[in-house]
Amino acid sequence: MAAWRMVRKRQRSLPARSVAPDPASAFLVGVLPAPHIGPSGSRSSAPGLTTPLAHPTPAHDCSRVAASVVLHWLRATAGSCGATAAASTMWAAGFVFPFLAVRLVAHTDSEGAWCYDSQDPKCGPTHWKEIAPACGGPAQSPINIDLHLVQRDPTLGPFIFQGYNSAPPGRWTLENDGHTVLLHVGTDPQSHLEMRGAGLPPPAYRALQLHFHWGAPARAGSEHSLDGERRPMEMHVVHKNTRYRSLQEALGHPYGLAVLAVLLAEQDTDNVNFSVLVSGLKNVSGQGLSAELASTFPLASVPPGAAGLARYYRYPGSLTTPGCEPAVLWTVFEDSVPIGRQQVAQFQTVLQAWAPGSRPVQLTENFRPQQPLGGRRVTASPSASARAAAPLAAPAHVLAVPLGLGISQRLLQGL
Repeated sequence: MAAWRMVRKRQRSLPARSVAPDPASAFLVGVLPAPHIGPSGSRSSAPGLTTPLAHPTPAHDCSRVAASVVLHWLRATAGSCGATAAASTMWAAGFVFPFLAVRLVAHTDSEGAWCYDSQDPKCGPTHWKEIAPACGGPAQSPINIDLHLVQRDPTLGPFIFQGYNSAPPGRWTLENDGHTVLLHVGTDPQSHLEMRGAGLPPPAYRALQLHFHWGAPARAGSEHSLDGERRPMEMHVVHKNTRYRSLQEALGHPYGLAVLAVLLAEQDTDNVNFSVLVSGLKNVSGQGLSAELASTFPLASVPPGAAGLARYYRYPGSLTTPGCEPAVLWTVFEDSVPIGRQQVAQFQTVLQAWAPGSRPVQLTENFRPQQPLGGRRVTASPSASARAAAPLAAPAHVLAVPLGLGISQRLLQGL
């Protein structure tokens, strides 16, 4: 899960300009990696972002501001010293700019830089516990679900969804945060996308965002597996219990979050339910970019159908990205949802991220290795086809409470 990041106050993006930046500006802005800012439960559109998909804006503009300062100084120098100073000015850019870039990168790293092995093994999953101790603790996710070991839970009945069957009002924002691509669906105060039932703790869980994990071409990229079988992609629909006012508060409580994990299986033809989202990927190809989707869509169109929603597995776990807080009640659906082969390729080839101290790299294989189950129990809904043991005598959420919870300064990105 896609996914989450450090809780900080999100700075508003600079207004979109009516004139295109010159090549020098584009170079200076492009080479500085945007410091990572994780998704928030409440997000407002950037000023000036009025045309859907027309003006992708960075999620954080510290690097852009710094680059503008350097560029202004370079132009002033060249203007006052004449054309013969061009070579000296460019040399100065090569001298000053690396120090500025190193300073910004060092600041980001000091706040807890992390990545996947495909970006840089030195900050990959084996090192996450160095910046987030919970990543090395108990009750971690993802896991393999052994269908011979799960137990039936009669309390895992049908889900009750509110607002999922129609396209909600407002706009949804798509974001490339350097670790995944997220679709923020919980930003409009008039939109109440909630779920309850299915053995979930009361009162309800509100949808915040969905994000994806994927592999490289011809390699599986799902985080969870059923009997060791993984799929090309996995989608996480992240919800927060409505009793908590913020994500930060929810992360400090058992089952503060509930995530629906949907395994995605390739097919030859595109899945039209993903068309709007996939068409927006090109507008957020670089890390730190965000853009409004052309339209919203019914959230019920992306999980399995009605019959598939009744077949699922449940276990207590964690975020699958730093800080790895064990505050998540996971639902992993048995039925996969189809996605077109070319649609999968868009995730694998269009999106880029910053490798620490390096140039942009392809954003692929953004999944965490599976974690030990330990003493946790995985339960199955009555309709699941697992070869399960005897039914439980009590609900799963009573039998297994994650250990080591504490309020963390990390936010979801990707569970």
